[in-house]
Amino acid sequence: MCTPVLRALRHHLPAARITAICRPGLDQLLNGCAFIDSSIVCDNKGLFGPQRLAKAIKQSDAEAALLLPNSF
Repeated sequence: MCTPVLRALRHHLPAARITAICRPGLDQLLNGCAFIDSSIVCDNKGLFGPQRLAKAIKQSDAEAALLLPNSF
């Protein structure tokens, strides 16, 4: 579901570093995807899930974030 968005991002921002933050197991679906440069696995379930997700986003050193809920 996120592939068209990632394709458009890569097309319009070819020099951008695009990192996908996704749930465990879904990173394997993105391996080899030409639209992203790297992926970070984050289990955002449970009470501290949102905190882990925020930490993963912060550690990615991103200048901007695009949230695609239920896409990963």
